[in-house]
Amino acid sequence: MITTNFSSKPDIFIQQNLNTNNFVVKTGTVSSGIWNLTASVSSYVISFFDDRLLLLDGEKGTVACRVNYHLSHTLPRLSDDWTIECAARTFLRMSNLIAVRGIPGSSMVGPCDYFGNLGQLDKYTYQFDVTQFPPLIQRKPILTKEIEIQSDIKLDNALLTNVKAEWIPGSEKEILFKKQTEYHLKPQHLRQSLFLDPGLLELETNEIELKHFDPHGIDLSAFKARLVNNNIPFQISQKPLASKDDFRVVTYLYEQGYANWQVKEGSGLFIEKHNFSQFMTPLTPFSKGFVALAKFNDHPNELEMIGIQIPFGFTLIIEEGCIHGDSTLNGFYMMGMTSDHTTMRTADTVFLKDRTTKENVSMSIIEEKLPIFNEPHAPHVLFKESSDHEKAEFINLLKTKSLICNPQNSEYRKILLSNIYQSSSPK
Repeated sequence: MITTNFSSKPDIFIQQNLNTNNFVVKTGTVSSGIWNLTASVSSYVISFFDDRLLLLDGEKGTVACRVNYHLSHTLPRLSDDWTIECAARTFLRMSNLIAVRGIPGSSMVGPCDYFGNLGQLDKYTYQFDVTQFPPLIQRKPILTKEIEIQSDIKLDNALLTNVKAEWIPGSEKEILFKKQTEYHLKPQHLRQSLFLDPGLLELETNEIELKHFDPHGIDLSAFKARLVNNNIPFQISQKPLASKDDFRVVTYLYEQGYANWQVKEGSGLFIEKHNFSQFMTPLTPFSKGFVALAKFNDHPNELEMIGIQIPFGFTLIIEEGCIHGDSTLNGFYMMGMTSDHTTMRTADTVFLKDRTTKENVSMSIIEEKLPIFNEPHAPHVLFKESSDHEKAEFINLLKTKSLICNPQNSEYRKILLSNIYQSSSPK
């Protein structure tokens, strides 16, 4: 069932101003719902400046992605960054980023929102204001060589967790086939990542305990990562990127039970590395969990690992080649990354497995205290195992929304057929 508390507040959406290079805010009236995280359907009702919804099929169900009005037009339009934008392009981009995993109360779902694109990252600095929703993204051109404030506190070696590990990439087809049989893996166990052809990370433990520490000001460059303050101008990437690799700014919701579900019932936790950068930004003070960072040291098959709990008001930037894992996050996060399928194929993802027990490996941070979870911007989601009543509720909810055409989605087809039947029925 749905548990919803309604309150009226300003709605905010982002529109880029070509002259100032800022994303400016317009306001309207909103009724926003607070989601009961055990529900399989959530309610978020916007009465003015409503974004259009794009229904996306994930492995475990359908998520209704809220698409910024300027990216949802049926007819192509030219953006301020001189790219062609339309609903069809939005669908193709979001299709490569879909994640509906787990079960109600223990799920990862997204993209919940598609705010827009960040292009020419090497030419701008950015600031994020996440005290409002949608967040305000400001950018300004780099006119002179600016010096970004560097994190200069060296990471204490006592905070490292060393684990023996053998990385078996998905490209090692013959070895991986034998390992999949050994670990009793089925095809669905290897689909719970955004990237194709995942491999395995064989460990000599069934649990990795990472140490708790305050990441403010810590130099993470050895792990190819940066923690930046959203209020201080920062550069996301210094590398010129093709327009196909513009960052798609989206959101994902990680429920508190998701990581545990992946270990107990799913394919397991995973870490990955790829030839593109990305960023992760908590959107509420309740967004916690951690991102695992890792690097190989001078010893054969030994990883050094740390866990980064991203403070509210900060962003973690993952550089190219950084070994990281985000399936241990919980809460609502904004993320930016490419959605180009060719670039995404550079990803090397491995699921964590215990070499002895053949079971999934868990990860935790010692002394981590999880807050009471309360997410006012949760998405509309329908899981495959939802009851008939919940499915009907989901369909009725979406009938009041403006939907982007996606005939590949079964729920969209049901709504379309229902509307056709109603319009053709005798009055």
